[in-house]
Amino acid sequence: MKITEQIKKFVENETIIHDEGYKKEWLDHLDSVSVNAVELAEKLNADKEVVFLAAWLHDIGTIINKRKADHHITGAEIVEEKLREFGYPEDKIRQVKHCVFSHRASQNIKRETVEAQIIADADSMAHFGDIKGLEKAEIVLGKVSGAEVDKRIKEKLIRSWGRLSSEGKKFVEIKYPKVLREIKMKIGIDIDDVLVNFMENFLKHSNLKNKTFFNVSDVKNYHLWETGIHDSKEESVKAVAEFLNSKSFDELNLIEGVKEILEKISEIYDIYFITSRPEDIKDKTENFLRKNFPKNNFKVIYSGEIHGGKSKAEICSDFGISFMVEDNAVYALDCARKGVKVFLLEKPWNKNHEEHPNIIKINHLKEVLREIK
Repeated sequence: MKITEQIKKFVENETIIHDEGYKKEWLDHLDSVSVNAVELAEKLNADKEVVFLAAWLHDIGTIINKRKADHHITGAEIVEEKLREFGYPEDKIRQVKHCVFSHRASQNIKRETVEAQIIADADSMAHFGDIKGLEKAEIVLGKVSGAEVDKRIKEKLIRSWGRLSSEGKKFVEIKYPKVLREIKMKIGIDIDDVLVNFMENFLKHSNLKNKTFFNVSDVKNYHLWETGIHDSKEESVKAVAEFLNSKSFDELNLIEGVKEILEKISEIYDIYFITSRPEDIKDKTENFLRKNFPKNNFKVIYSGEIHGGKSKAEICSDFGISFMVEDNAVYALDCARKGVKVFLLEKPWNKNHEEHPNIIKINHLKEVLREIK
């Protein structure tokens, strides 16, 4: 019996012995990975036998030991033992073992061979062709149910896409375009001083009313009462409320170029506008967005940093939002600490913000498009 047949039979038997209601899905997944791996090996002139064996063995650690966290380690140990038992050449054993040990992208293990990259790609690629299998995996192995199942599947597909090599992405783009269209990641985008020049127009309105001469460069802190523009928080809140109900506010326009950029972002991401505006101007806000984006059904969420309710960081967590575009350094830092990648627009009021690895400073929204692509 050929080594490929021996290993396939061994894995099939172990899957049956250790079955917990997921036998068929395991075998379907392994078969799919092996098909993808051999196809990639043919394109990349790699060792087809090595990738076939690694494909069937890459999850053996989980199948036998029921532990996912270290299955790349336990799996590599099983690979070495079993292939040696079957008399497989030592140099080939090392190659298969490395493929299994390095296949998990989350572990950041360097892949030393083209065969190892093929197995990582083939594993991720298989997810796009087996949504039902992913669903059952979350229910049976992940012990989750309801909306959490769909959320986890979407997150897994997004991670799988991000981990693919350029060759793997070409393969998936050809075979599974419908799935790709359905797995858009989510991005949160603030409205004021991101889509419209709020502060500049607010100060013009305020200066005209109060005979003052403040400009945007004077706003060193988003708390206007701490900049000398107002004497108290109450005065700032009242002044902003007056502006929100003024003709000047109603005449705000999108910053030049924003419409085209957002439409391009919306092709690859679900956009959620997350604003600190009060809900009592909800109609104004959403009419403005409908007027400017008539073809898009963007979601609008009102945060509670000023008016009470959930913070932007909590909203991002609740809705599974991975990126946030913000002009307020305090909100940006809160989101960043919760694991959200934040694009913070350069503004006078956030020049001295606390740095965080999840915060990326930008000058214009077009830089977001370059980053997230």
